[in-house]
Amino acid sequence: MQYSAYYGVLGLPRTATQDEVRHAYRKLALNYHPDVSRQANGEDRFKELR
Repeated sequence: MQYSAYYGVLGLPRTATQDEVRHAYRKLALNYHPDVSRQANGEDRFKELR
């Protein structure tokens, strides 16, 4: 498994609170979910979030 900077993927600073992390994840997940996203790389981006 490849390491990724999870805060960077979410676009948050490392000092983000748990609520900020949860909110950022849900927002991005809704945008990039394969059933919703019309972008070509939407599925790959969603997998990166998980």
